[in-house]
Amino acid sequence: MQAAPDRHLTVWAIAALIIAAVSCGEKLSEVPRDLIGIWETEQGGYRGRILEIRQDVVRFGAGEGVADTYTVIGSTRGEADSGIAYTVVYEDSYTNQARLHVLYDPSARSLRLKNRPNVTWRRREAVQPQ
Repeated sequence: MQAAPDRHLTVWAIAALIIAAVSCGEKLSEVPRDLIGIWETEQGGYRGRILEIRQDVVRFGAGEGVADTYTVIGSTRGEADSGIAYTVVYEDSYTNQARLHVLYDPSARSLRLKNRPNVTWRRREAVQPQ
């Protein structure tokens, strides 16, 4: 008759591990106002392209009306030597998560993508909340 208490202990231990794993996940916030808007650059092969960031979507414009749009889940904020490091978490139509890592420079009101740090993006216009 000792097996029943051991089984209950095992169930509680597994439940505790699941709760711990879920609570260790990344805490996401709303996308900050600093990032909301339509961004563009005149540099290199990115001329004529846009990056639109809103609370609900992120859109990568490839020019001439062609754009890929993804659903925003949230964002995180961190500090960097030359600005504020933000990560916008979004998902595609297959619910695969991806991250857009940007460095926002508040003094220049510009941003740079982590994977293209030599390209500076400037806000063309703010996007009104919907």
